[in-house]
Amino acid sequence: MILKKYLKLLLILTISFIISDFSIKNLFLAQSPKFNPFFVSNTIAKVNNFWLKTKNFIASINFFPRINFQNTSNITNNQITNNQLNNQQNNFQPNNFAFSESQINDILKAPLKKVSQGVYAGEKNGYKIYEIRTGEIEYIEYTFNVNGKEVKIKVPKGEEPPSQEVVEALYK
Repeated sequence: MILKKYLKLLLILTISFIISDFSIKNLFLAQSPKFNPFFVSNTIAKVNNFWLKTKNFIASINFFPRINFQNTSNITNNQITNNQLNNQQNNFQPNNFAFSESQINDILKAPLKKVSQGVYAGEKNGYKIYEIRTGEIEYIEYTFNVNGKEVKIKVPKGEEPPSQEVVEALYK
């Protein structure tokens, strides 16, 4: 009888922990008492992502029987040749990426031209890429006072700094 009470208590504590942990991470913004305005859309996206990963996992399991390639001299049009099977395996792209790793590396090797200080851009095979090198950009540091705290903001040289109202809106 006492064991039953302790098991109920443990179950209740576990459920309350799960609910509070979920609320802290999803329902509220950055562990504050403010509600997350994107809670519903984020939850729907997480559920859709879970289903997509589940479908991809199930699709990745090989359901086809093993094919014996020892006697390939009498292959008909309906059978898969060893070469065709290798081509299909080489074209397999996990995680539904639009490009293979070698295609991405090839695109990233495109020559980049300097657009402005610390910003480079290039194009290869119709794909545009850009790179921002923050170490090359000269910044001017501005200090703002928000809710009694000092906030330092780096702005690229030659750009207008944000107003006090904008900084306060960002750090509410």
